[in-house]
Amino acid sequence: MPRRLFNLSLITLVLLCAAGLRFRALSLDARFHPDEALFSTFARNAAVHGDWMLHGPLDKSPLSIYAAALSMHFVGAFITEDGVIDVPVRQGEFAARLPNVLAGVLTIAVAYALAKRVTPRDPTVWLIAALLMAVSPMAVGISASAFTDTFMLLFGVGSALAAASGHTGWSGMLLALSIASKQQGIFFLPLTMGISWRSLRSGRSKKVFGFASAFGGGLALLLLWDWMRGETSIFALASVNNNPGRLLTSPEEWWPRLRQWAQHAWTMFGGAGATVALIMIAIYACFVKDFEPQSTHRTRRGVQSKILALFASWRSNTLQAILGVFALAYFALHWIGALNLYDRYLLPLVPLIALLVASGMVRLMYRKQAFALPVIALILTVVVLGVGAAGRVNHANEDDAQGILELAAYLNAKPLGTILYDHWLGWQMGYYLGAWTDKRRVYYPDPETQAQDALCNPDPAPRYLIAPDGANVLPWLTAFRDNDFDVQGVYGLRGFRAYKIIPPWAFQGGGDAESSWQAPAGCADLPVSRSG
Repeated sequence: MPRRLFNLSLITLVLLCAAGLRFRALSLDARFHPDEALFSTFARNAAVHGDWMLHGPLDKSPLSIYAAALSMHFVGAFITEDGVIDVPVRQGEFAARLPNVLAGVLTIAVAYALAKRVTPRDPTVWLIAALLMAVSPMAVGISASAFTDTFMLLFGVGSALAAASGHTGWSGMLLALSIASKQQGIFFLPLTMGISWRSLRSGRSKKVFGFASAFGGGLALLLLWDWMRGETSIFALASVNNNPGRLLTSPEEWWPRLRQWAQHAWTMFGGAGATVALIMIAIYACFVKDFEPQSTHRTRRGVQSKILALFASWRSNTLQAILGVFALAYFALHWIGALNLYDRYLLPLVPLIALLVASGMVRLMYRKQAFALPVIALILTVVVLGVGAAGRVNHANEDDAQGILELAAYLNAKPLGTILYDHWLGWQMGYYLGAWTDKRRVYYPDPETQAQDALCNPDPAPRYLIAPDGANVLPWLTAFRDNDFDVQGVYGLRGFRAYKIIPPWAFQGGGDAESSWQAPAGCADLPVSRSG
């Protein structure tokens, strides 16, 4: 069998393995993380109500949400007996996550092509890099989710590949698409610029203009879309939801943040031990040449010779060094910078570390055959750990809110216009109540404001306070009771609770008392029933 056909067969097997793990994770019966629920609600509004401008408080770029909306339209939607489009919540979960699964598999193929550009002489590096990414529990879990990170990564790695191939115009366009999937795609900019500068041999001015025009044009279209929505800018909301008012964290935060960031990192390749071993090999790959150096530096002695040899090795592995420096800078930025530390923010490092690890492994085996068996054993260990962890993937990386379906069904059975006081479950209930719910969800930031506003609202519709089991509801119930409401626990099942909130006039003589009820002093200064 020709070598090229053999390599093609192996990468096909790797991609099939990656697809199998991701579809297996997609098939798990897992409810949405709050962020997934928010993005999927916007996608469903587009698919069902035709709201393709995604009106509402959105802080993410639209491309990933549009992919979920199109998937809902073609996979999850149906026409009801009333002649309207609807997307059942279970089908919507599958449909919203499906594009990410496909994008996750495609990302591995793009990362394989990038490995070919970075290390063009050894197909083993390409295959190991693809395999490590295919079985990464972090990559599997986020691919089988409705987060917006997977499309951002696909286009970001694609931009790096185009830069390494000398196609700077395509690189700029793909980078713009990465940002249009999620604003964090901007972090790929220094990587693509570094790779482009290293890869270009001639005509740099023309290539730089091609990159700038494609990237600037794509970014301008995103800004135009953001302006045409007529809402608060997605960039402004993203800034507010992160850490507004500061760029760096204080030194006393550094150790807790490093520990949290490291705990997230251990899940990249199946466990702490395996991930640490792979990262050490990745660091090795940034500084060691493919073969033993043959330069005059070997005849020198002392520290000077070691520094010169290290510099020579760095220059011989420029692309690997660029990947390594970017990975280190990205990690440090999220550690020291005032950025949120979610596990999925580590996803951009997975293909880069996998590529560096693969390069380091092959170099270890080339240098000394005794390293071959330990390296192969480490690869098999990572594969076994990754496959095992993929079978237990939780899309949300938190406790699954399985009981939210029953809570939503219970609330949807209540009369038209029922008021739901919802301080904790807003994004999730926004999705799980369905596209055509007739319930009114209201949110208040504190118990006192909620109770006072409820007292000033003469609406006779039933009222319920809903909460997850872990929420501290006592201050909220106490505030209602202090304002003469009757509070009755009416629901408690599978992690969720509901309390019926009965206004004071409802149990003081029925309709006559209600019609003669007078609003307390100060009600004119309070807003009434802010809907969610």
